[in-house]
Amino acid sequence: MTYRDDISGIGADHHWDFDGDSVDQIGSVNGTDTSILYTSSAIAEDATNCAETNAVADRVALATTTNINNSAQARKAVGGWFMATTIQTPPRRIYGEGTELTGFQFILAYGNTCLLEVIEPTNFNIQVITDRPLVPNRAYHLLGIFSGNAYDDEVSFYLDGVKQALTVPANP
Repeated sequence: MTYRDDISGIGADHHWDFDGDSVDQIGSVNGTDTSILYTSSAIAEDATNCAETNAVADRVALATTTNINNSAQARKAVGGWFMATTIQTPPRRIYGEGTELTGFQFILAYGNTCLLEVIEPTNFNIQVITDRPLVPNRAYHLLGIFSGNAYDDEVSFYLDGVKQALTVPANP
């Protein structure tokens, strides 16, 4: 079974494989590319190429829909493959929705430490941090999950399928 089949089978709302473009394979929220290269070797199975960013302004922008860039979500899960080619010094957003006030984002920070941050200013600001830095030129699977109080009431971050335990605050 391919990743595409697995993702489709779990009922995902959207799927971008970034194998040559930023077309949404399930929904209809195609990305708008800015300086993205699609000629690098694939870092996941079932793909020929991957999206590469090599400058601060490189990005894929996704439209705001009911389940993307919408702070009213009661639960959300975002996952994908990621690889850094160097040690990151200033923090950089890998994936993000929202603003600095309300957001759901993966950040690669000092020394390739990665974190999931979920912010809703009147209720919480939670960070889950990887227990080890990401090694350059190695592909990692990142999965961030937010479940509001109508569900599990939890924020979780998985690196290569392993739940990360370092959180701020200590019991998110």
